[in-house]
Amino acid sequence: MEEREVLVVITENLQLSLHAITPEGEAEELMKVKLSGKTGRSADIILIDHSLIVTALGETVIRFWDLDRDENYVLSPDVQFGFEGGECINCVSYCSAKGLLAAGTNKGRIAMWRKAAGSDQGTRASEAKKWKLQAPTELEGSVIQIKVRQEGVFFTSIK
Repeated sequence: MEEREVLVVITENLQLSLHAITPEGEAEELMKVKLSGKTGRSADIILIDHSLIVTALGETVIRFWDLDRDENYVLSPDVQFGFEGGECINCVSYCSAKGLLAAGTNKGRIAMWRKAAGSDQGTRASEAKKWKLQAPTELEGSVIQIKVRQEGVFFTSIK
């Protein structure tokens, strides 16, 4: 997190720690916490909006951890949009210019959420509601890698 001169470290067992970087280049631990989620699986972890960690851990939800507010919440694909119960999210990507979060599932679907414009900081429940689920895109196989850019969504790996 460059603007705060903080290093974020997440280990294989989902231990998150924040370290302040001194002018001399030393790292001083500020916080350590265990993130929720299944370990022992491939994890896709990104930092968005300067302080929001988003994780896809092969579960039915995407987990969010707001480092500024020390709060967390989850999003999940909705069966009303054509997703299956138990469908797991393998990977995640975000485009800040479009406010678009995309996630690939083990059933070959791409879930996309658009962040509501003018979102102020609110409660955990209201933060989750700021993400509006879009109609899914369906592919063959399991999506294991995805990238969202201004030009569109790129599926880089399907198993």
